Amino acid sequence: MISSSIIDLEHDERPGAKFADVELIGLPYRFTIGARGPKEGTVEFTQRGTATTSPLPIDQAAPHLMSLLAKS
Repeated sequence: MISSSIIDLEHDERPGAKFADVELIGLPYRFTIGARGPKEGTVEFTQRGTATTSPLPIDQAAPHLMSLLAKS
């Protein structure tokens, strides 16, 4: 069974505080839309437990996530 949730952290905190909240919740994957992302056609993808964040084309974000969820 695949379950999905979207957490919109639009409160008045610095990005680092918002990312810390996501870590505390324990979400395995994070997509971040930064200031340059829409212009470049990308989102930032981070997998919990790794120290890497990588750009991902917007149109590949959902298929990438579905592939990861299918493997888990």
